[in-house]
Parts: sequence; C-alpha cells; structure tokens
Amino acid sequence: MIMHFLGGLWLGLVFIWLFWGKEFNLKLFLKIILGVLLISVLWEIFEIIFNNILVGDPFNFLDTISDVFCDLAGGTFAIFYFLKRIMFKEKNKI
Repeated sequence: MIMHFLGGLWLGLVFIWLFWGKEFNLKLFLKIILGVLLISVLWEIFEIIFNNILVGDPFNFLDTISDVFCDLAGGTFAIFYFLKRIMFKEKNKI
C-alpha cells in the first residue's frame, strides 16, 4: 500500500509539472487527479493480466480498489504539498 501511495505522490507531482500554468484552479486539480486515476487503473489492469497469466492468482477486488484509492490519496497529497510548500512560499517572496 505504501508503494501505491508513493507512486500516486510521484504521479501527482509529475502531472503538476506537466500541467502547471500561472494559477491553481479546479480544472488543474481535476487534470491531476484524473491523470493519476488513469495511470492507476492502467497499472491495475496490467497487474490483473500479469497475475492471471503468469502467476495464476485469482482476481482480488479489494486489493485493486485499495491500490487505486492509495494512488489517489498520494496524488491528492502531492497537490496539497505543492500548494502549501511551493506555491504559497513563492507568493510570500513577492
């Protein structure tokens, strides 16, 4: 679970870097969260296929859902971290 949180954090920071404009708004927030969600779902699809074909483990719905929520929690944390630590510090320097 910690790896999915850290992966979501990393993805959130990458999407902030990719989509950052002059200000933070709801559209940017949704782009970041949806980007993290897209990569998370694609990763889970890969994980399900890999587990079924090579390992033979059955599909575990609770594991998949918890992984996606941990990814989203990491992405949300990245947004709040960016807003508090970086964006507000730049405003105080002016």
